[in-house]
Amino acid sequence: MGLLDKKDTRKIKSKKSRKDSVQPSGVSPVYSDDKVKTWFGKRMSDLFSDICCMIYGVDGTGKTGIAISYFEPLLLENKKLVIIDLDGGAWPIVKAHHKKAYEAGNIIIINPMVTTEGEDGTEIDYKKTFAKIRAIIRYTKRNYEKDNIAGIIFDGLSTLLRYAEYQMRIEKGLDADGTVSWRYWMPRNKLFLETLVYIKSIPIARFFIAHDDFIKEDQDPKKKFASVRRDTNSMMFQKIKCKRADKKGKVIFRATIDKVKYNNTAEGKSFKFLVVDNDKAAWGTVKLFNALDQDEKI
Repeated sequence: MGLLDKKDTRKIKSKKSRKDSVQPSGVSPVYSDDKVKTWFGKRMSDLFSDICCMIYGVDGTGKTGIAISYFEPLLLENKKLVIIDLDGGAWPIVKAHHKKAYEAGNIIIINPMVTTEGEDGTEIDYKKTFAKIRAIIRYTKRNYEKDNIAGIIFDGLSTLLRYAEYQMRIEKGLDADGTVSWRYWMPRNKLFLETLVYIKSIPIARFFIAHDDFIKEDQDPKKKFASVRRDTNSMMFQKIKCKRADKKGKVIFRATIDKVKYNNTAEGKSFKFLVVDNDKAAWGTVKLFNALDQDEKI
């Protein structure tokens, strides 16, 4: 009887499996076989840029300047660059060093912060700020070919993460400085990471600018490195750490490659990309970008 029982059980499971696999009558699949077949014929190298890069470091180490300089040859070809400038630090650089490209309409720079009037005066509306950021990303993704957009820079990852926390606290009714249970961090992480994934899904060159709180090696080893920062690091193809040093009257800016998925031999290499000496500045990032990907044409 035991053997017969097992056979009967298998028959029941088999019938159930066949029943579940049948498409319900009148319901079309989300993606047809013909649509799926079109995906098979596309090469990833034709769909996505190899550049998905995070540049991190303390304030004033040349992070935004490096990201914009990547696009200089493309801007000369009248291609466009979108900068989401949440920190407000990109505009002075654009104004000082890329004014012609900006005036020609080839650099689009937007500070997405939205404010509202509250009981205590003017306040940042974090929910609408995130909505504005996603609207910019959505437009860029839908129109990058038509508008000839070569890349997008998000300047202000550390600020974005802080805004996501503030929005979470508002929605959950938590004090600004109060202790938060681990389960409340999930909405914050989701809001933050989904925004980055949305940017990453655009098939153009993508740069993310962050402060040194995203550099795991520079954090207090006694404190746990937040999973949201770890996940952000993991989703990047390239990571560049920026530092500056004062030596004998000169200010030297260096960029060290922490990660390159396409050229592991470049990891750990350091490049001097800016030297300021007696009010003269010598800038150069070509070697740095060539090291990110030897096949990338700069």
